[in-house]
Amino acid sequence: MALYLSHVRQTSPERLAEGDSFVGNVLVDPSAKIGQGCRIGPSVVIGPNVIIEDGVCLSSSTVLRGARICSHAWVQSSIIGWQSIVGKWVRP
Repeated sequence: MALYLSHVRQTSPERLAEGDSFVGNVLVDPSAKIGQGCRIGPSVVIGPNVIIEDGVCLSSSTVLRGARICSHAWVQSSIIGWQSIVGKWVRP
């Protein structure tokens, strides 16, 4: 995923997310909802209709359609499947 996101950075940088919550190359679907105080990146892809609650940390991961990551969870080097739920305060 990191290689693809590097390619996106070079060819279409406007597609990558920007803001205080995002670090490095992060691709977020416009329908995704991101909470307050999150740290997302580097090398993260967030799919359609995903809900990321407050205080979540994501790195080197892909979150697929309709998944929900509850508050203060920490997800690293993972693929979160369709319609999955990662509970509050979850750690790897």
